[in-house]
Amino acid sequence: MQAAGPKVGTNRFLLKKDTHQIGLILGRFQEASDCKTVLLIDEAGHLVSKKGQNPTRREATYIALLAGTFQTTRRLSDLLAASEFSSRVSCGEAGSLLMMQVGETALLAVTMSDDVPSSTVRTYALEAIRRLEEVFKKAEARSQENAIAESGWKGSDSFANAVEQQLDALFG
Repeated sequence: MQAAGPKVGTNRFLLKKDTHQIGLILGRFQEASDCKTVLLIDEAGHLVSKKGQNPTRREATYIALLAGTFQTTRRLSDLLAASEFSSRVSCGEAGSLLMMQVGETALLAVTMSDDVPSSTVRTYALEAIRRLEEVFKKAEARSQENAIAESGWKGSDSFANAVEQQLDALFG
């Protein structure tokens, strides 16, 4: 079912048009900031979208570690009563990694070479974050029923009912 996935945060259903818009925002940001890679990751560690170079051969590990860092940093910022957070990590010859919070449930991770000023990347990132948050607010306001209707998906519930019956038969 196209309408109910991917799901970012609680009660947020991203449609194809939302993911397209997110891709455009990240693409413009990546071009304008001249960074290597831009990843948008949800709080559960799912990759929502990416632009630029592939970060590593072990992308899943990279994303899982970023999600863990996101959770840890978000909890620390809650303890310190900070409304947002960002973090910059120098990676030696590989450049730098900039992480910034997007709304309450997503993380923007940006890899950049050391010759790109982090202040420039941060300026472009703040505008991208503002636009991403607008997309997320619209998606959050959308109910599952509206998401299904907007997606144009006209499938029946017969498959879901068949699966539910099989699970009931298996587990009682």
